[in-house]
Amino acid sequence: MDDSDPSELVYGMVGRPWINEVPPDVRTAEQFRAFNQPGHIKVAFNIRTIDQGKQNTLISTETRILGNDKLAQTRFARYWRVIYPGSSIIRRIWLNAIINKAKKSEQ
Repeated sequence: MDDSDPSELVYGMVGRPWINEVPPDVRTAEQFRAFNQPGHIKVAFNIRTIDQGKQNTLISTETRILGNDKLAQTRFARYWRVIYPGSSIIRRIWLNAIINKAKKSEQ
């Protein structure tokens, strides 16, 4: 969604992840910003690296969710309570994989 900063990858998606359906076809940042279909959420996700000097780099990830209406917010909140533990584990696996790959490339 945004490639202006080489130290950060930004992704986005829209949909209703609590339902097994194909998400709406939103491919650009402009389409993402404009998407306002009721009953859906927007998800923005990043992975960022920050050079801290002395060969140290901070790697972080953040996800933000916006419901297009109250119903979507309520449904996503229920969904998130169920999937959060697994999502947290997946993020740690991703971050560890990034760290391990960086260490291998140093060798």
